Amino acid sequence: MASHSVKWRDLLNDESPQIIAYLSKQCGGDIASAEDALQEATLQAFEHWAENGWPEKPAAWLCHVARCRLLDKLRQDSRDGQRFIDGELWSSALEPSGFLSEQGTLVDNLENNDQRLALIFCCCHPAIDETSQLALLLQLIGGLNYREIASQLLLSADVVQRRLSRAKKKIKEAKIPFEVPEQEQLYSRQGHVRSMIYLMFNHSMEMTAEQAKPLLRQSIDLLLLLRKTVDSPESMALHALLMSVMARRTVGAYEFGLALSEQDRSQWDRVAIRQADSLLQQALKLQQLGPLQLQAAIHLLHSQSPSWEETDWQQIVSLYDLLIKMQPSALPRLNKYMAQFYAGADAQEIMDKVNGLRPELENYSAFYGAKMILLLELADFSLAEAAYQQALELEVAPRQRELLTQNWQKAQLNRKDLHLSQ
Repeated sequence: MASHSVKWRDLLNDESPQIIAYLSKQCGGDIASAEDALQEATLQAFEHWAENGWPEKPAAWLCHVARCRLLDKLRQDSRDGQRFIDGELWSSALEPSGFLSEQGTLVDNLENNDQRLALIFCCCHPAIDETSQLALLLQLIGGLNYREIASQLLLSADVVQRRLSRAKKKIKEAKIPFEVPEQEQLYSRQGHVRSMIYLMFNHSMEMTAEQAKPLLRQSIDLLLLLRKTVDSPESMALHALLMSVMARRTVGAYEFGLALSEQDRSQWDRVAIRQADSLLQQALKLQQLGPLQLQAAIHLLHSQSPSWEETDWQQIVSLYDLLIKMQPSALPRLNKYMAQFYAGADAQEIMDKVNGLRPELENYSAFYGAKMILLLELADFSLAEAAYQQALELEVAPRQRELLTQNWQKAQLNRKDLHLSQ
């Protein structure tokens, strides 16, 4: 049963973006209708495949049935089943005859003409605000739900839901094209694509190893596709960052909630870390410094350090200072303050700085996780427990919840040991 569930999850994670992109283009940019059609096709597949077995080309089966559902919807909405969109007869465009053949023409079409990139750049159109762009991409490409997207964007689930609804309506009404733009527009819009890939990757790293596989595969695949289409120092840096973090992804560390300070660094992939460093150096030589290059440098400092204690925290603080100049937001400030704490700064002084970030991060689990660490250092166990409970309430990622719990349990053991020694 578990393997069957994984098979379904992998199919939908891998193929849904392609199919939704294709269907949306066919129905004049109506993403919501495309999603509904695919959902209906998926429900039908659950019943049909359980009785008859999986088809040879499941993606083609899903897309074919979903297209038929779109045509059914058109016929229900229109007296004669005909409507012109962009000069083409929709009913004709959706007719399956001549498109889906026994040789799997649909699968060949999806594989040879990657629809995901067209969907990505449609969602990254300047007519849509940046936050809604990311929300769209995380849902349509990353497969994240409202709450998961809210966690990544530091918004409430209700706000995310409204933004997604408005953005999809905007794409339909403005007839934003589902196509890869010309070279000049590629350069101007690639930053949003990188942000989406980065957030998808971040989300996958918060999952268990098995849960993360489809999202990791999607993130890396899309980054390689982007670099192949339009490369830049920041895309190279994102590639280096992903390689550096993946090199530290050992099964034990992620399945059993081991913090970076406790991981067995002899298990890390040193070849991948050297390759990541080489790639970052290539990006830096182009002298177009950007935030992703700074973040990649921070991750590489962690990856190259022989131990937690020997981490060059002062260099990390300096890199965060540069990053804050480019992106003056609360999250890099929080990371900088914690780096200062690990470098030896006074816990109360850091606590005062962290508390100053509350207006921007009060709905963010990592804010309370940082407070928990500092309050434990200050031996204020009552407030530390309150911060722990708040962090746990806000955190949706299984791995991060495990890390929080492990940290709190260790703190309780340390308290017990201290009490017994007195």
